[in-house]
Amino acid sequence: MSKKQIKILDKEIKSLSDFIETFELDLKCEYKNKDIRLYFRGEKELFEEPCVPSLFRKTKTDFANLKEDEIYYRILRRQIEDFEGLSNLDILAKMQHYGFPTRLLDITTNPLIALFFALQESEKNDGYVYIFRAKHERSKEKDEKNILPYDSDRALLISTLPKLSDEQRDHIREYCEKYPNQLIYPSVLSEKKIDESPISDNEPMRKALGKFIYECERERHAFHQNHRVNPADLVKIYFAKSRFSNERLKAQEGLFMLFGLGIHEYNDEIIGIKIPYCFKKKMKAELFFFTGITSSRVFQGLEALAYDNKDELYSELLKTEEDLER
Repeated sequence: MSKKQIKILDKEIKSLSDFIETFELDLKCEYKNKDIRLYFRGEKELFEEPCVPSLFRKTKTDFANLKEDEIYYRILRRQIEDFEGLSNLDILAKMQHYGFPTRLLDITTNPLIALFFALQESEKNDGYVYIFRAKHERSKEKDEKNILPYDSDRALLISTLPKLSDEQRDHIREYCEKYPNQLIYPSVLSEKKIDESPISDNEPMRKALGKFIYECERERHAFHQNHRVNPADLVKIYFAKSRFSNERLKAQEGLFMLFGLGIHEYNDEIIGIKIPYCFKKKMKAELFFFTGITSSRVFQGLEALAYDNKDELYSELLKTEEDLER
């Protein structure tokens, strides 16, 4: 995501009330538009690569030298019992939950949850809440709808991509570029000339598509006989409503952005709300006392509870009141 594509609102945010007021004043058109949905992501500083899935970031990790399918299957092999019975999307969501690199990006339906993440300490850096516009199911532009339920065919397609090798994904991407209007259905995978397949003489591409369809069919058994895959569906970004398969995801009112073939960053405009560093502690205290959003609520469990310091936050509110009285 290029920083140039982030439109930072020209408004100083000093308090929780300033943040909430932004939606009624500065974002009124977006907030009340029935054809779109707003989704949110909070980041504690302006990163070099904002709003980019961990799989595609340039930062070095323990998995930096591994390809996507190598990461995917290494995790499955070592912890297979943790992923048994899960859909492809649920597997990716669980991997994301534990911090492994995936092509998912965490977002939320709740702007206050996003604000919580933006308020986390990061030396003396300002935090940011990013706002994404998604096309709602009621949108008049049918082809532009990009909100998916967790069990949709398109969610299945994108969440199956990590099972393929780089070479196989490259072949499928090449098909999408060369034959954007040619649906991928059983006869396309045939090597018989009578079936008029555009790739009957391209064995590597046929095998890559066959492997892709096979992996989709392993989750959804009727897929192989009935599939009609639109190449355009493979090269988009979607907002996927996930199942609340763990308490943390439920607490964060979370969903995911699914990044399709060859897409490593979000290219549409994002609205950004800057949270100045000097107001982070005060706003975190306000968020705690007025909404109940704390580490233990967002992350769940005893470990998260240890990070809740009510006395410290209360002191921050008192300090703010004393500063105002002066």
